[in-house]
Amino acid sequence: MPCTTLRQNFRSLVKQIKRCSQRSQSWRRPPRANQAERLVASIRHLSSSHRIAAALVAFSHLRRYLSHPLSRHLDHPISSLLAAATYLRSFSHGSGLHALSFFLGLLPANPFTVSRIAAFYAAFGLLDSARAAVEDSSTALAFPWNIVIPAYLEKGYWQDAIFSYGMMLERGIKPR
Repeated sequence: MPCTTLRQNFRSLVKQIKRCSQRSQSWRRPPRANQAERLVASIRHLSSSHRIAAALVAFSHLRRYLSHPLSRHLDHPISSLLAAATYLRSFSHGSGLHALSFFLGLLPANPFTVSRIAAFYAAFGLLDSARAAVEDSSTALAFPWNIVIPAYLEKGYWQDAIFSYGMMLERGIKPR
């Protein structure tokens, strides 16, 4: 995906988070220091119930609360939001979250985020974007590849599946 498209999707996601945050009535007080886990649980619950706008508001409050932007608290909320965007078939939310995770530095090393991004693009049939997300990652685990390879096989792209399998083996990742 071109960098300009990621930048545009990131900007639109930030605008939507700000709009939802201004309309929110339930998050008026800033969270206390012991509420990070509660916000993460809230994001997970809202994402699993497919209420992505409310989950984005909670995510914006979590980001404001955290002193370090690359905190461990951001891995799972972004993965939950990507799963909700995949389920709801919301390409703008998912690509914006992809840009946000790239901006926050979660993409290269976090296998959960990489797997969710690969599943997101595979759900929309953008298999080359899914493979690019996995190839650009530095994770040495097989499960991001286990999303891309079956997606190619489901579409009947046997050569691409074999090429992806070869890339996985070339990186020293053992199949599971």
